[in-house]
Amino acid sequence: MSKTKRKPYFGKEVQAAIIRYNELDKQENYKLAEKNALFSDLIYPAFMKLAENIINTKKYYRYDTSFHDLQIDAVAFLLEKMPKYQEDKGKAYSYFTIVCKNYLLALVKENYKREQQTTDLTLVDPDRNIANEISRDNYTESLKDFLKLWCSWADTNLEYLFNSTRDKKIADSLIEIMRSSNDLDIYNKKIIYVLIRERAGVETQHITKVVKIFKEMFFSMFEIYQKEGIIDGREYL
Repeated sequence: MSKTKRKPYFGKEVQAAIIRYNELDKQENYKLAEKNALFSDLIYPAFMKLAENIINTKKYYRYDTSFHDLQIDAVAFLLEKMPKYQEDKGKAYSYFTIVCKNYLLALVKENYKREQQTTDLTLVDPDRNIANEISRDNYTESLKDFLKLWCSWADTNLEYLFNSTRDKKIADSLIEIMRSSNDLDIYNKKIIYVLIRERAGVETQHITKVVKIFKEMFFSMFEIYQKEGIIDGREYL
């Protein structure tokens, strides 16, 4: 009995999806649902797996960045370069493998250079600032709790936070991404714009405005939460 051949994670189907996605980007009128499906079902998973494999096989690790953060940064870069891919230049897998390797290698070299120029203070301080580490852990736990409560508050009051339908769509997308994200430092992720753009169907400049408002609102309310243990957003309503 022959074994079932495993389907490649980045095969012809993914290549066709990338080509079709780029074609849709050039069209004025297209179905957003089709782009969303191509992105979420085929392109994004393939890019995530590609980045994971390259980081692991080439040992492109960074001491100052988690594996997931490095993987997401690589995927965000691939998404930015996707419009440059042309079918007549070769297979998509080969093209994006080279792009991903070069990007990660550049990051590792940059990190190594910075590491050589910086003294690691933990080697000088035998106590390693344990008090600071404990404080940081407490901060992270508090932030996780607040994130859940804040997403619920923002979702409930979305109608009052923004006036335009476009801004409300962007805000709704951001809330959903924050609610489903395990990474609290999402404001530093380039990929957040890609995900919102695909979900809300808007341009980057409009996303930036809403993200900035949400960022200021989030951390201002988090300060109150840390002091008083309540979600207080009255000044924004």
